[in-house]
Amino acid sequence: MSAARLTVCLVTGLQAVAVAAVAVFYVVELGRGAGADGAGVISSVVLFVIVAGALSALAAGWWRRAAWPRTATIVWNLVLVPVAVALFQAGQTLLGVVLGVVVVVATGSALAVPGRPDHSPDGTVDHGADDGEGDAVR
Repeated sequence: MSAARLTVCLVTGLQAVAVAAVAVFYVVELGRGAGADGAGVISSVVLFVIVAGALSALAAGWWRRAAWPRTATIVWNLVLVPVAVALFQAGQTLLGVVLGVVVVVATGSALAVPGRPDHSPDGTVDHGADDGEGDAVR
């Protein structure tokens, strides 16, 4: 497994754990009576669980050397750019920097992993091409 693939796999997995941790935090706070709007908190928890599951699926796809997680990982991390900017604007500089670094590392690593096999000039796909990771693309 290439260093780029392993990096994006680990970062995506850590993102899944972080989102799941936020969901747990929300449930604990709801149990303490801290949530003013119970339905809103539950809706947020459901959303966080769905996102954590999707990120887990992406990490598993990276681990299995699939090509499909690439675009989804890049899009997800680009969606996080405004969140990092908002953290800076809210005075949460450390969190903004950490999130910004995560976005750059994940996006850069995803882009560094070879994608689908290239099409030859005659429009066919060379399924025997080496993907740079020591095994043939299938």
